[in-house]
This record gives sequence, structure tokens and C-alpha cells, in this order.
Amino acid sequence: RYNICTLAETPRVPEHCIEYAYIKLWNEEKKIKFDKDSKEDMIWVYEKALKRAEAYGIQGVTYMLTMGVIKNIIPAVATTNAIIAASCVNEALKCGTGIAAHLENEMVYSGQTGTYGNTFQFETDPGCFVCKNRSLDVTLTASSKLEEFIGYLKAPPYNLKNPSISSNSGPLYMSAPKALEEELRPRLKMTLNQIKDEGQLSIKDQFIVTDAVIPQHLLFNVTIVQSLIAVSYTHLTLPTILLVQISVVAVALK
Repeated sequence: RYNICTLAETPRVPEHCIEYAYIKLWNEEKKIKFDKDSKEDMIWVYEKALKRAEAYGIQGVTYMLTMGVIKNIIPAVATTNAIIAASCVNEALKCGTGIAAHLENEMVYSGQTGTYGNTFQFETDPGCFVCKNRSLDVTLTASSKLEEFIGYLKAPPYNLKNPSISSNSGPLYMSAPKALEEELRPRLKMTLNQIKDEGQLSIKDQFIVTDAVIPQHLLFNVTIVQSLIAVSYTHLTLPTILLVQISVVAVALK
């Protein structure tokens, strides 16, 4: 239900901590099948999730929420069920008789101070590089530094906050947790050629970028060359000649 990169590197909500304890920590430390009906197993996950939430300053991890996440429990109220059932019958009547136009894909019901139903259609933004989940082709010089590429990610159109970057060979830089960030921090000042000499990068590689401000990772197909024709990309706040071309498969950057 959640990207493992988000669970491991940038947890933002209590559910991320619970899923991490349930999926990763349980398998690593217990190495036995989890019993969803066992109170002891549930308490173990709850305590591990609570410690992880405290480490990241996240509040809201409770035993009840832990059970809800693991068992997929959705709180239900009688009136909510009645409204949903009535809406389903109403739509079935419209589809069967043609007396009115049916819903497209969304209805908002507000009943706190009255009754109001608003219908509208969600449409996909053809220029969204996140929901399309398409890879972007990027050409970088071997003398480019990793921190320069991170600076590019922090500029429009991405506007990332603290991105983490991995290649096909492993993590290049992780903004969290703190111990891993400190270990990989020296790579920010290294050139891509130096990182390649360490065996953590190849001439044609793929960067996997995660950040707290995006719901899923971004993919960059990276090609490293020795020299590029000078092209100015000052509007991207990049050093001149850092990028010579960005072949964007996503429509967002066309």
C-alpha cells in the first residue's frame, strides 16, 4: 500500500511507521509468520512503530490504529453506511431508467449543517510527472557533482525539499535517517566520475529519487559523458553546462 522507499527513508504519517514495523522489522527480527489475531504480536508491532514515530517526530501511533492498519479495519458509522447505500441505489435507478445523468467518478457529501451533494469529475493532468510515473532522460557531465543534481531537483518544476537518490548499484545519498545521511554526506562534494570509480555508478544508470513532498519516487535515466556542448540552463538554476539535454518522456516538461 505504501512505497517501501517512503517507509524506510521519509515516513510522514503514523501509518508509515506501523507498516515499516509490520513489513520490515518483524521479518528481520522475528522471522516467523505474523499472527494478526495474536495480541502479543500486535503489541510488538505497536511498540516498534511507536519508537520509530518518536524518532521522526510523528504523533498519532496508537494500539487501535496499529490494529486498523494491519487488519485493514475501516471505521464505519451507521449513518455513513446508510448514505452510501442510498447513493448506490440512486445511481442504479438512474442507470436503469435513464431519468438523470449518472455520476462520473466523485461525489462529495456534506451533512454537518445541512445536506449538500456536489458532483464533479476528476481528470488526470497530462503534464503531471508524478502520477504518470514516467522516467526522464538526463545527460550529465562526469565532472558534475551530486549536490548540483540535487540542486536541480530542488528547483522548478520539481521543487523537492530533501531528496534521496539511489542508483542501480545502491544508495548515493539519503536525507534520512541521520546516521545514513552522515555516512553518505561526503558524496555530495564528489563528482559523478569519482562516484563511478567507487563502483556505485555506471555510464548509463538510473536514478531513483524519493522525497517527502512527492507520493512516489521519480525515475531518471542518466547518461554520463566526459564533455558537453555549452548550453545555458540558468532558468533551472543549474551551473552552465551541467545539463545539455533533458529528453522528457513526461509531457510535463515539454
